[in-house]
Amino acid sequence: MAISLENLTYRVVSRNSANDFENNLYKRAYQFWKKIFTATFKEVISSNYVLYSDEFLLQDQIGVLFSGKEIVGIISYSKIKTSSLVDMDRSYFKNYPNESIEYIKRNFNEVFIISNLAVSPKNRKSISGTSYSSYLIGLGVKEFLHSDCDTLITITRNDRKTHNSVGIFGGKTLSFHNVHNINSNVMSINKEDGRNSFFKLELELQESIFELFENNRKINFLEKNLSKFSLLKGEDQMIREQIAKEAHETVDIAFQNYKHINFENKKTYEEWLAQTYYYVHHVTRILAFAAAKCDLYQEEELHFRLIDHLNEEKDHDKMLLSDMNNIGMDLKDHPEKLETRNFYQSLFYMIETYGPYSLLGYFMPQEGLACLKLPALYKELSKQYGEESCTFLKEHCELDVEHFGDALEYLKTVPGNKLNAVRAGMFRSAELYSEIMSAISKEVYINESDKYWNQIKTPFLEKSAIQSH
Repeated sequence: MAISLENLTYRVVSRNSANDFENNLYKRAYQFWKKIFTATFKEVISSNYVLYSDEFLLQDQIGVLFSGKEIVGIISYSKIKTSSLVDMDRSYFKNYPNESIEYIKRNFNEVFIISNLAVSPKNRKSISGTSYSSYLIGLGVKEFLHSDCDTLITITRNDRKTHNSVGIFGGKTLSFHNVHNINSNVMSINKEDGRNSFFKLELELQESIFELFENNRKINFLEKNLSKFSLLKGEDQMIREQIAKEAHETVDIAFQNYKHINFENKKTYEEWLAQTYYYVHHVTRILAFAAAKCDLYQEEELHFRLIDHLNEEKDHDKMLLSDMNNIGMDLKDHPEKLETRNFYQSLFYMIETYGPYSLLGYFMPQEGLACLKLPALYKELSKQYGEESCTFLKEHCELDVEHFGDALEYLKTVPGNKLNAVRAGMFRSAELYSEIMSAISKEVYINESDKYWNQIKTPFLEKSAIQSH
């Protein structure tokens, strides 16, 4: 059966919710799980097998995928601490080889478990080329990436090819095993591999998982906070206030991989200048494209706002060329990275798909980063390499203080039906930008000795950033 993307919805539910609708959905998910797994265990173990509810009830959350009103698949999520004897004695681990359990205890602190993957038999194959299992596993990986856990673990059923789907999202095999006479893999995904995997997906699958995940977050926020707001504010105002809070969260996401970069190494700063140049060189064209996409009558104010922003951004790429010249580097020695190309090419896609308001969200993490996180970096780099080699960074640490505040204020005037576009752009930008920083840190690792990399205990950026607050 072909997957109709227009009909797909995704909800995450948990036991004993105060929401009657969510409680009903939880019961429906349990009935779906019981039907699928009872048939499975009777097939692979015994026709007299009795399935108990404990395995379902012990899960922290259940992800439910719908096609229209019909449940087509579920997946469960749990978080455990490997230092907890109670957590590690869970029945979930009864099918794990001892060496895998010991490896998990030694190498990870908090683990995100996905399990109980179930898809209705009539929906297990898709002539569209992507299975519901892949969507569910991808959504599980997104949930993991937004958690505090340091790794995801799961055990796959290889006759259903789930090990291939987990591999698509960065999964690595820890061990091979046989569960109920079925070949299985114990697999793990770390956050870096999980994030990188989304850039390699087909665009349709990547965008679909992102949209399903974000829509669930929006619905959960509205349900949990409706009673906290005056009804006079309405749903749009609630979403605006949430986006304003999440703007700071996306700044943290964009900043997270800076902490793994040692800017005291001149090659690192050179790579940062080069990759920044490659996407800044496109900014005025992106702004022009978004301005041209504004509706002639309903988005005129946004149209002129984007044009004003375009004029402010003129010649910023020349600042970077000047900084590169003053530090004594040649741009030709630093080719454009795939992660950088993904960052600005996604902008054109989002403007075309979600409209020009998505650009407001896309720029917000970088503007917040410049005014909230990077002044400490500018202070250190200008001492080390000279102010004449840091003009771009100085300009944006000063200019974007105003831009970030203006963007948060302008958010109050964005039409309600455009808020989701702003929010989608904001999170997409933060994650893609973080990947550029990750790629830069890898570049230094590849070009320097292992000994040098292992000596980096606490990059000075982390210390200076703390001092700036």
